[in-house]
Amino acid sequence: MTGRVPLWEDLLRIGSKHPISGSGYESFWLENIADLWEKYAFGPINAHNGYVDLYLNLGIIGVAIFMILIVKLLARLFTESALSTYYGQIAFVFCMINIIRNITESSLMNASLSWFLLLFFLIDARVYAPNPDQA
Repeated sequence: MTGRVPLWEDLLRIGSKHPISGSGYESFWLENIADLWEKYAFGPINAHNGYVDLYLNLGIIGVAIFMILIVKLLARLFTESALSTYYGQIAFVFCMINIIRNITESSLMNASLSWFLLLFFLIDARVYAPNPDQA
């Protein structure tokens, strides 16, 4: 966390200029990177926090939509039928890892494998289907 908390404070202060809709996808960094590189020797290119990046780019609206999707996914995964399958257990563990990981890493706004897998688990019906072996 060394150096990240002051960075997050500065980013949230700068990002509060556009709190509702954010700066637009990756526009925040185009506008503010020179000032941030002057202050921080490590030259940040992202917030090192997926939720702060989400707020900077998409604002409160983007964060709210993302949180609604995550809560819906976790609510579905917490059902007995989903957690009774290996597939549902894997989906749950993967989602929890990504939720926790984005506190110190920024992978929510990147087109990464973990992002695509998270979206896959959001829409895949096999996660929520009951296990036919247990019927």
